[in-house]
Amino acid sequence: MKFGGDTDHFPDLNMYDPLCQNYLIQLCDAIHYYEGKACLNITRPNERGWDVVDNARGDKAYTPEIIDKYINAYVEQAVIAKKLGFDMCSVHFAYRSRFAGAFFSPLTNTRTDEYGGSLENRSKVILEIFRRCKAACGEDFVMEGLISATDLPGGYTFEDTKKFAKMSEGLIDILQIRMEDGDPSHPMGFHEETPTLRYAEELKALGLKTIIEPVGGYQDPVLCDSIIRDGKADLLGMARTWIANDDYVQCLKEDRADDITPCIRCNKCHVISHDLPYRSACSVNPAFGIRATLGALEAPKAAPQKVAVVGGGPAGIEAAVTAAKRGHKVTLFEKSGELGGQLKAAAVPDFKWPVKRFADYMIHQAEKNAIDLRLNTEATRGSLEAEGFDTVLCALGAAPKTPPIPGLDRANTLTVIDALTHPEKVTGDVVILGGGETGVEAGIFFGKRGLHVTVLGRNAKVAPDANPIHYRETFDKVWQSVDTLTVLTKATVTELKDGSVLYTHGGETKSVPADTVILALGMRPLTDEALGFYSDKYDFHMIGDCAEVGNIMTSMRSAYSVASQL
Repeated sequence: MKFGGDTDHFPDLNMYDPLCQNYLIQLCDAIHYYEGKACLNITRPNERGWDVVDNARGDKAYTPEIIDKYINAYVEQAVIAKKLGFDMCSVHFAYRSRFAGAFFSPLTNTRTDEYGGSLENRSKVILEIFRRCKAACGEDFVMEGLISATDLPGGYTFEDTKKFAKMSEGLIDILQIRMEDGDPSHPMGFHEETPTLRYAEELKALGLKTIIEPVGGYQDPVLCDSIIRDGKADLLGMARTWIANDDYVQCLKEDRADDITPCIRCNKCHVISHDLPYRSACSVNPAFGIRATLGALEAPKAAPQKVAVVGGGPAGIEAAVTAAKRGHKVTLFEKSGELGGQLKAAAVPDFKWPVKRFADYMIHQAEKNAIDLRLNTEATRGSLEAEGFDTVLCALGAAPKTPPIPGLDRANTLTVIDALTHPEKVTGDVVILGGGETGVEAGIFFGKRGLHVTVLGRNAKVAPDANPIHYRETFDKVWQSVDTLTVLTKATVTELKDGSVLYTHGGETKSVPADTVILALGMRPLTDEALGFYSDKYDFHMIGDCAEVGNIMTSMRSAYSVASQL
C-alpha cells in the first residue's frame, strides 16, 4: 500500500512522551482559556514496541490481525488525547494517504477480501476507527474526518463520497472536504479561490446531520459569511487565513475588514524548502513565528520621532505603517508616481491575483494611516538632513542583474520587471534568460498571450527556487501545459545576436530565434546606492532587498523588525 501526499513535511510530537504530554496539556489549557475547542489530528498508529508494515510490501501485507492492531492504535491515541484535555480528534484519510486513506481509494487498495473491492469494503477500516473511538471516548467526544471529495482518475468518484457520507453519519461528526491532492486543497493563484465549495454544497443538499466543512482558500469575510448564511456549508476550515492574520477576529469585531492581510498563497507556511530545517514562516505576516516573544523583542514605545522612509515597495510600506502605528511622524518618499515597488510587476500575470490583492492591501494601508506620502519625489541625503529627520529607513530595493553577455545592449532586451510592467513591448519570438521561478512564471504569462517563448536556465532543474510543498507539482503542470512555452535546463547563454540567442547545451552550441530577450537572472541589492543616504545627522537603517536580496517574506520581516524598535 503506497502512502502518498501531504504526510511528512511537518514535525510530529510524540504524544506518548510525558514531556510532550505536558506541553499538549498546556496547549489545551491555553485554547480553553480563550473559550476554544482543542482538536488533535491522529494520523499515524502507535509504533511503540511492534513492527510497522513496510508500505513498499503492498496493501495485502496488512493481515486482519495487523489491521485490528492499527485500528486500536488510533483508539489508544484518541483516549490519550481526551485525557490530555482535547475536545475532539480528527482522522486524515484524504489523498490516498495514511493507513485509513490508503484503504479507501481503489488506486491504493487492490485487495479482494472483505477490505477491498466495493466502496462498502474499502470503507470498513475508516468506519471501524470512528466506531471504536466513539465507543472508547463517548458519544459526546467529537470526531472529524478529512476526506478528498474526489480521487485521481481511476479512483473513487464524488458519487462514492456522497454514499460514504451517508454511511458514516452518526460516526463522523464533522466531514472536512478536501481536493484530490494536497496542492488544490491549499489553492494558489493557479486555482479558483475556493475549489472545495461546490462539493460542500452538494453534500449539504443531502440533508445529513454531519457537519460539512470545506477547506482551502476561505479568507474573504464577505464570501465566508455568505457561504454560511446561504447554507452552502456548516463550518469553514481556515489555516493560512489565521497564519496571515492572528488578529482576524479583532478585525471583524472592529469592522476593520480592510485591515485583513491577504494571504498570497505561497504555501511557505508548510515549509520554505526541503534544504532548510522546519521553521514557522509567513510571507505577509512578519510577526508569525515570533508572536509569543514580541513583548521582549519590540522596544517600548518611545517619544514620537520624525521618520523618513525612502522607497515605496513592500519593505518601505511595512516600515512606514509600523512606525506610524507606534506614534511616529512618518514621511514616505517614492520617486515614481505610485507605490508597490516590485509587487507591481509581480502582480501582472492573471495567476498572480493573490499578489495583486496583497499589493492593493499594502498601498491601502499606506494611504489610510497617518503617513505623509510623497510620490514623484526623489529624496537625497541633503534633503533629508534639511528636513531634520531623526531616523531614516532606506528601502531602495534591488535591480535586475545584467551579466556581461556579448550583445546584451540590444534594443529589444528588457528586464523581467520592464517586460511585465509593459507587456506590449514584448513581441515576436521571446527568449527568457534565467530558469528560476520568476523566469518560468514570465514564460507562462507571455506564452499564454500567444507568443512563442523559450526559457534558458543554467540549473539542472526547472525553477529550483520554487516552493516544494503544495506548489511545485501544480507549477510544473501549468508551465508544461502552455503549448508555446519551452523550458531548457543546463543551458548557458554565450551571445545575443540580432534575431537570435546563442547558448551551449550538452557540449553543443545552439541557437534559438529571439525578437525579444527578457532578463530574469536574479537581482542585485542597491546597497551602495542606499549607503549614499547615510548621515551622522540621523539614525540610519537599510531594510528589505537593498540590505540583502530576498523575497516578500524577508522584506516584510526586515522592515517590521527595524520599525518596531523605533
